[in-house]
Amino acid sequence: MVRRLDNCESYYERDGFGLLSGKVKLYLQVGKKKYYSERRLTREQMESMKDQSQVMPVKYLTVGDRDYWRYQDRWFTDSDFLDSEEVLAGPRFLSH
Repeated sequence: MVRRLDNCESYYERDGFGLLSGKVKLYLQVGKKKYYSERRLTREQMESMKDQSQVMPVKYLTVGDRDYWRYQDRWFTDSDFLDSEEVLAGPRFLSH
């Protein structure tokens, strides 16, 4: 089941590896908790994800069995291993 998150934001950090590679480490802050991505992205890749999320849900991060998605500047989560089409059906239902 897709749930909307009101307390989620994405951020990035540049660590020592990032200084050499030009990539940053993405993390999500959900409430008071921070969840870090294992992958590093360029700022251009992060902007592309943000742009794509305006028309289609984009999975930003998986933590355990929970996926975190961004769609139209809103955040959603699910634990059912849904694809973007299935997540897309959720927000429309939740917005009514």
